[in-house]
Amino acid sequence: MPSVNFTENLKLEYKNLLLADPTFYRSSRIDMLLGSDVFPFIYDGGRYSPSRQGLPLALSSVFGYVITGQLSCNNTSNTRNVSMCMLSSESKVDDLIKSFWETESLVADLPKNPDDVITEQMFVNDYKRDSTGRYIVKYPFKPDSELGNSRQIAIKRYQNLERKLSRLPDLRKEYKKFMDEYASLGHMICVGEVSEVESGYVIPHHCVHKPDSSSTRLRVVFDASCQTSNNKSLNSVLYTGPKLQADLVELLIRFRLRKISLCGDISKMYRCILIDESQRKYQHILWRDSPIEPIKVYELCTVTYGVASSPFLAIRTLQQLAADEGARFPEASRALREGFFVDDLIWSVDNLEEALKIQRQLVELLRLGGFELRKWSSNSDQLLKELPSDQVEPPVQFDDEVQWFHVNGTDNPADVCSRGATPADLLLIADQWFRGPRWLYEPPHTWPVRSITEFKDYLGKRRLHLYVPGPRSRGTPKKLLLDVVKAYMEENNLTQKDAEDLAKWKSLSWKSDPGIRLENC
Repeated sequence: MPSVNFTENLKLEYKNLLLADPTFYRSSRIDMLLGSDVFPFIYDGGRYSPSRQGLPLALSSVFGYVITGQLSCNNTSNTRNVSMCMLSSESKVDDLIKSFWETESLVADLPKNPDDVITEQMFVNDYKRDSTGRYIVKYPFKPDSELGNSRQIAIKRYQNLERKLSRLPDLRKEYKKFMDEYASLGHMICVGEVSEVESGYVIPHHCVHKPDSSSTRLRVVFDASCQTSNNKSLNSVLYTGPKLQADLVELLIRFRLRKISLCGDISKMYRCILIDESQRKYQHILWRDSPIEPIKVYELCTVTYGVASSPFLAIRTLQQLAADEGARFPEASRALREGFFVDDLIWSVDNLEEALKIQRQLVELLRLGGFELRKWSSNSDQLLKELPSDQVEPPVQFDDEVQWFHVNGTDNPADVCSRGATPADLLLIADQWFRGPRWLYEPPHTWPVRSITEFKDYLGKRRLHLYVPGPRSRGTPKKLLLDVVKAYMEENNLTQKDAEDLAKWKSLSWKSDPGIRLENC
């Protein structure tokens, strides 16, 4: 140190100091390296700064003054490159390097949650099938778990529910229809009037109403998180089990790989799985057909919505079905394991023949476990024609111009990937990609497009008719069309770009389609 020699005159700047290395200005080999961990013990706090600018400092140490700092050198004739390799036998360094590589490496198998391991083992030990093939499972209770009393809470909440339903007769009608179906299918049985049944734990219930649903507009949800007299709920004393549902991104990518899509839904998936009779006492609810009747206690016989471990039990049962019967239906077994998001099938195949084959296999495979696959949809009309009409999901209609609007691709970040985008492109619009375009947060009248129906109404008020001619027509009063669109733009506070987007709607463009014209009615 240093790597080059300096003039001996440099030593004169420190002639009054006792130096630790009197020949510090000469380049020579390093005898010993001291780490920063010993620096506080050898530095005694003294410090000397030379009068000339640009010279290194001298720090006082137990060995004498140590010259430290930067010094410029214009003489490069003696410059040489030095390579150094430092090795240490201390285990701490080895462990540090090892931990660095472990941090940088991808972990193939994450350690399993001990509770999840217990839940899985409980399922394997407890599940069984009845004579029809339906699965019977048990809820995975935690050890030493004891539920308190929820009877009075459930009665009060049921009375509140009845008061609400009395004010909403249509909702009550649907609620009753749901409960009647629950009982008629054998998914719940009456065990007696509330005054006759000594039921300590009772689950309150309420409904989720979806008017737009094509199958189940109302669904009753059971509140297994309701606390009991000892501040515990059914959900708090159950293991939830591991997350088994497929990764949605992976599922959608796989779905886009093949030509023909195949989608479906398992009807009443949870209720196709029976709960062991020994545990049905934890599924007591209150219900009566009419407020003039006594309140009755019903016992739910199947896996129930609202119970913490129900999602695990439902998906795990499907996996078990694939394992038990999959050898007979290999293609369907793979779709059952990899193509379901809870109860929804999201799958694709290469051709119609394969689609028909896997559809039949899936129906048969699920039937063996007591499940029904329905609400089929596909991009293949031929496939849907082969299925019973009552098992096909009605197609979504996109021709309602009052509800549907055209948005230019440049204003819609969702179109970026379909136009072909690099990761750099996505970074540029990351905020819009996750939050949506900024104009979506503005009042609707400021949005970049208007519905074609509104524009037609505007034309109608001015007794003008929008005419799109056939391919042989030629010539149009483009200025008239431009003037009308500009007037519409001014009245609706639209920008020039908005007007252009509107004019391009369904080929309505005075720039690129000279065949479109306006006629007086």
